[in-house]
Amino acid sequence: MERTSIGGYRLVQQVTTGGPGCLHYLATREDGPGDPAEYFVKALIPGQPEREEALLRAQFEHETQLFETLNHPNFASLHASGEEDSIIYYVVDRVMGVDLAELLGHREGNPRALSSEIAVYLMAQVANAVVGLHGLEQLDEHGAPDLIDALHRDICPANVLLSTDGDVILADLGSASSRWLPKELTVRDAGARAYMAPERVIGGGEATVQTDLFALAVMLWEILRGQRCLRGDNDISTMENIARFDISNASNRVTGLSPRLSEVLRRNLDKDPGRRFATSHQVLSRLSQATESEHAARARIELGELVQARLDAPPNSSGR
Repeated sequence: MERTSIGGYRLVQQVTTGGPGCLHYLATREDGPGDPAEYFVKALIPGQPEREEALLRAQFEHETQLFETLNHPNFASLHASGEEDSIIYYVVDRVMGVDLAELLGHREGNPRALSSEIAVYLMAQVANAVVGLHGLEQLDEHGAPDLIDALHRDICPANVLLSTDGDVILADLGSASSRWLPKELTVRDAGARAYMAPERVIGGGEATVQTDLFALAVMLWEILRGQRCLRGDNDISTMENIARFDISNASNRVTGLSPRLSEVLRRNLDKDPGRRFATSHQVLSRLSQATESEHAARARIELGELVQARLDAPPNSSGR
């Protein structure tokens, strides 16, 4: 997309692509100081095959609608959205920091652990975001609130943004589903495979509240163990790892945890979705009751310091 602005925002830098036809930019207001670039822009560029473009547009508009409806501290605030020159876009706050995959060393193949106190603080923030998403409602024909059955479907470290102030933001609703998006426009296998529940990967089942909770637990396991939980060298080996993983095996356990934290990990990594927690609110409640949560204020500060250290580390450094 060869343009310097959209919707009153000046595009400062293209940072990533976001799948077919999607571009991501850092931006600033055209009438603002311009430094630093405080906003993140996602834009859908026309030019895909007709059927694929209709699908991408529906999903993009659904993502924008979710951001418009959410008013939550663990999601980025939506500042603008619209269409300009056949390009649809939205603008949200930029998170000044790194994502969890970067902090954990996943991209360099050198995974590392965080303290259990930081893990509980961080995961409680993510769980709080999931509670907000799962709890989205609309008014039914009688004017009563009615859940829209919203699911994230792509909870993974790359979609957890961390700021130098210790803020935790759940990003990327492009794979989300809800009753606002028709089933025929919902990609069944969307999401990072290494965080998918067995029933989605092996059984071909639909995403549910429990599959989102499984993804939360995989992230928690990786944060605490300093290892990759299910990811293999390729999709086939990842699927094999998902099929074989059993949290009850001694080799997969994480020791030294409080009972509440251990319960969150054990139950939500269960292969049987019926044995996982029923709601994201229950997970948040257990994390809030864990003794590790008593140090949340300190953990927030320490997380921010780790993010800053990661930003200050030279390229290709471990960031430790």
